[in-house]
Amino acid sequence: MLRVHKNHLSLISGKWLLNEENFSGLAYCFDEKGVMEELIEIKDGLVLGPSKDLLDLQEDDDLRIDLNFSDDEEEESTFFNDTMFTGAGYLFTISGILEEEALYDFGDISTTARQWFPSGTLKRSSTLKTDMRWNEDGSLWLHNIAGKNWESIFNIQMINNKSLDRLVISNDYAYDADILDEYNISNISNSLKLRGQGINDNLLSKLTLKKGFNDLMNLTFTNTSISANALLAINLKNIERLILDNNKNIKANVIAELKEKYPLCIIGTE
Repeated sequence: MLRVHKNHLSLISGKWLLNEENFSGLAYCFDEKGVMEELIEIKDGLVLGPSKDLLDLQEDDDLRIDLNFSDDEEEESTFFNDTMFTGAGYLFTISGILEEEALYDFGDISTTARQWFPSGTLKRSSTLKTDMRWNEDGSLWLHNIAGKNWESIFNIQMINNKSLDRLVISNDYAYDADILDEYNISNISNSLKLRGQGINDNLLSKLTLKKGFNDLMNLTFTNTSISANALLAINLKNIERLILDNNKNIKANVIAELKEKYPLCIIGTE
């Protein structure tokens, strides 16, 4: 959904237009001081009503501002009315398209933010411990969840043609058995990195059924719970580099068998 500064819309014959065409999307309305008054939804040029599609403020009296009205200070912190800004800030392009909505705390931008492509497609959404990013076609390419120590307890990354490139699942993350289907994983990149005790035999068996798995050239297992039998059972006809680092079930004898099975492959640790 397209999001624009209302000042870039024109009201003609009772309809709101953007670039001389009926506008559909969200319009952000600010007063003359740059403070948001309301967010309205418009369809085919007609106002449907207010929208609540906004980040929640930390305090009820926090402001929402157009960052073009923030004070021009040399400091890295953001100021508004000579005070370090706390609230939600909105960044628009020169043509009035919303690029980012973010929360600020005493002048510093927080981790809670949303970003959009010029088309209006969501580009990124982040909170204190989660980070999600999308391609412009709407497909997710990264989802990260941090744990108590800020290390990833879950991380999934896709590249190129939406192929799985990295998967991290720790013991602290409870996931559904159909997690690959949940993220619409159908392809595997030619270089796959797997990490965490949540990477088990059941998940590995599901991965082997995905397009591209048997064509892997680089495969990394780090601190997983994969069993020796499961690892020896897979067939990697094009494998060039197999990294096995700190996997409790993979002992020296298993690595010796793997070297015999893949004599041209580099097998080692990171």
